[in-house]
Amino acid sequence: YIGGAEHAVGHLLYSRFWNHFLYDLGRVPEQEFAKKLVNQGMIQGRSNFIFRAKERFFEEYLWLKVLKPFFEEEQPINMEKLGHEEGMYYDFAFASNDLVIEVTSRRQEDKIERVLKSAVADGKRLLVLTNEELADHCNNPSVTAEKVRKALDGRDPFYRTETEPHTDTLYVSCHLTSKYSPDAFSRLHVDVNIVENDVLDLTKASGLPMFERASFKLDADGKFHCTSEVEKMSKSKFNVVNPDDVIERYGADCYRMYEMFIGPIEVAKPWNTNGISGVAGFLRKFWDLFFNEQGWRVVDEVPDKEELRHLHYAIKKVTEDIERFSLNTCISHFMIMTNELRALKSHKRAILEPAVVLIAPFAPHLAEELWRHFGHTETVCDAVWPICQEEYLQREVVVLPVQINGKHRGNIEVAVGLEGAELEKLVMEQEFVQRNLGGAPVKKFIFVQNRIINIVI
Repeated sequence: YIGGAEHAVGHLLYSRFWNHFLYDLGRVPEQEFAKKLVNQGMIQGRSNFIFRAKERFFEEYLWLKVLKPFFEEEQPINMEKLGHEEGMYYDFAFASNDLVIEVTSRRQEDKIERVLKSAVADGKRLLVLTNEELADHCNNPSVTAEKVRKALDGRDPFYRTETEPHTDTLYVSCHLTSKYSPDAFSRLHVDVNIVENDVLDLTKASGLPMFERASFKLDADGKFHCTSEVEKMSKSKFNVVNPDDVIERYGADCYRMYEMFIGPIEVAKPWNTNGISGVAGFLRKFWDLFFNEQGWRVVDEVPDKEELRHLHYAIKKVTEDIERFSLNTCISHFMIMTNELRALKSHKRAILEPAVVLIAPFAPHLAEELWRHFGHTETVCDAVWPICQEEYLQREVVVLPVQINGKHRGNIEVAVGLEGAELEKLVMEQEFVQRNLGGAPVKKFIFVQNRIINIVI
């Protein structure tokens, strides 16, 4: 399951990997192991939810977005707040006009006739606004306000739009739901494959039966946002991700590395397709160490101590973490090493060739490609695992952050092992330290070896 491509488990190259997997899988096919992990809850899904508007939403929407902002002078009245029972009276009235408003579904013909009789008996004129027509214009409340204005200015006893609405269902962006009552919505699962960064792809959604004749109330940014929750991966929750789709977009190496990176393999963890872009970015950075726009950029030069230190630190940490089967932290060490080598503009064969062997169990396709570019005709599987040489891990200088009263004011480079009065003298001589002290006396000089300096004044 760590693989992702159908043959990927075969690329777990080294015995320390393979022995673990033969034991854990019980020599079963990769697909069966994946199914076992999902069924046991080891791989969880990141579900997305949307909010479908119920009738209460349309009543509250009309009050909040139309009547109060557009008709304050006519003194609109919310009949529900007066304690009238539903079905006996209309929803809204005006203190300065005999018009009353009922909000209901266009399918509720019996209810509309009953409310009309009640309005006539009260000497009122009735405007019926259906949920469906409100949904049609949910992102432009001025359209509904114009209908109300015409009814207020007219004298007909009954107003109702006879035009067939385009919408049967309205979905409301999650960022807007806090403005309405909790019972104004039904929360529904939505397919995670049409959601990216919790934003619904409206183009893809429009082609699904679930959204046939639907409208969407969007945020001010013009997007429709969903909520998310970690649940068991299940077709009924629409949170199943097809590995083939992910591999087609990002590649098998990126897929397998992200599965390792999201957390310890022995504990349950949620799948989040959005997070895979970070691993994809790392792989691009790693590739850029070897290639640029002109092509192969690796040179046969002698590496300096800093380059060797970063390489051998990665060798040490990755080797130790593989023994602990801590695969997610291995990926972190690769990311750190890559960033450091990029900062040093390191493109030297003596550094990058061992790095390819190191990353091979995690990104076998990438490693095999790079290994061939180094001129090797045999597979990277036959390469000798890099050995950490401790002497390269020793640092001659260290960069320490300097704080004054707990606030970071600058950095200073000092020799490893320097401390005591000699260190304090060197720090106090720095221009940025004197500038920030402003002549104030030093009460305390705190030094945490190879970590930080804090001056208390």
